[in-house]
Amino acid sequence: FHTSPDSINLNRASDGMYVDINEGFTKILGYSREDVIGKTSLSLDIWKNPQDRRRLVDELARNGYAENLIAEFVGKDGKIRIGMMSARILELGDETLFLSVTRDISKLKQAEKALQRSEEKFRQIYENILDIYYETNLDGIILEISPSVEKIFHYKRKELIGKSLYEIYAN
Repeated sequence: FHTSPDSINLNRASDGMYVDINEGFTKILGYSREDVIGKTSLSLDIWKNPQDRRRLVDELARNGYAENLIAEFVGKDGKIRIGMMSARILELGDETLFLSVTRDISKLKQAEKALQRSEEKFRQIYENILDIYYETNLDGIILEISPSVEKIFHYKRKELIGKSLYEIYAN
């Protein structure tokens, strides 16, 4: 519980009050144990979109667990973090608790967005390049070819994809 870098928290099912948190919770969201024990995530305004909390609670009620729920969380500093949360209902003594583990995937999501932007930029260049650009496998089979081939050589792209470069250059 205390050694995980992920945020782990125990909340009472009856009212959502925090019973315990680990150091991962503190490192990710900036709240100390004293800040949260006896409070709810709603009173701390941790959920950027409270509907995400509703989805979590509904899934727990329906299945007894929730897996890989993606949501945005607001840290004590006001900074938004993206978390991937899994949770289970636990019976501990005579009390029903929610055990939640949340991994901060903010950097991963930023990297995904950067990759998407890069792919879009490449796609724009590829679609508008005046030269012919092509990709082949190790056998010289054309996997992709730029649209400029239609203007320069008057071939349809569809005619060339799947053909061998050797076959084309031999003609």
